[in-house]
Amino acid sequence: MTTEKTTENKSEHKTAKKELSFEAQTAHFIASAARPFLYTVLVALVAAGSYLGYRHYQTTLESKSQEELFSLQKNVEDKEKKINSDAQEKVEAGKENKKADKKPAAKVEVEKTPQSLVATFSDDLKHYDEFIRTNANKKAAYMAAIQSARLASDYKDYARAESTLRQVVNAPEKTDLFAGLLRAQLSTVLIEQKKCTEALAELNQITDNKAQSYFHPQALLRMGACYIENKDWDKAQSALTRVEKDFSNTQAAGDAKQLKRLLLLKRGSPAGAKS
Repeated sequence: MTTEKTTENKSEHKTAKKELSFEAQTAHFIASAARPFLYTVLVALVAAGSYLGYRHYQTTLESKSQEELFSLQKNVEDKEKKINSDAQEKVEAGKENKKADKKPAAKVEVEKTPQSLVATFSDDLKHYDEFIRTNANKKAAYMAAIQSARLASDYKDYARAESTLRQVVNAPEKTDLFAGLLRAQLSTVLIEQKKCTEALAELNQITDNKAQSYFHPQALLRMGACYIENKDWDKAQSALTRVEKDFSNTQAAGDAKQLKRLLLLKRGSPAGAKS
């Protein structure tokens, strides 16, 4: 029974893939691979045992900045919770109206656009920018940039996220984990804007840095996706093969195999010829 279901699922998946254009498949893969990456790393940082992920960051010099940053972030989180709560209340009210007049309840979704970002979080974004300026070269400033960029990205304002990250991306020492984390997030927002060539420049700086080996599997994977987007087939093949070879026991290796199949399809298609 299980084998029949698996075969049926594979057949359906294969049929669905054929219906997608090569460009749509690549764009979907890049988006799905990019977004979870930052959140995976952030979870790892939090799990390390402190607000910034490192106990040695808890110095007297940093402590006041961290407290201020925590306050800024809590204010943003409180606003986000209220937005979601208000939306849920509208949904519940709609259900009650449906019962009363038999009309279907309207679907309520939280609007997330660059315009609604400014309307709701304008002051918070200014506070983040000021905090980053006044705490230059501190770990708290790096985390503030990450948080501000995350908020902007959630509302699809990738240009704002890029601008924020570029303020700090070159500040950390190459051995600092934040050096890799900031570049990884910057590459994400660049990919979201279809700036694959610029994203590749950031990703190359990660993979060329041995101290940032933690980020290498996903960085190489996204490099492969960007090379496919740029129709640079040989470099795409090289990056993805490296993921499979050097990081065979990771999820990235499985994703690389999937992306290599897409590479073969695009490379062999008439539309895949390099112009």
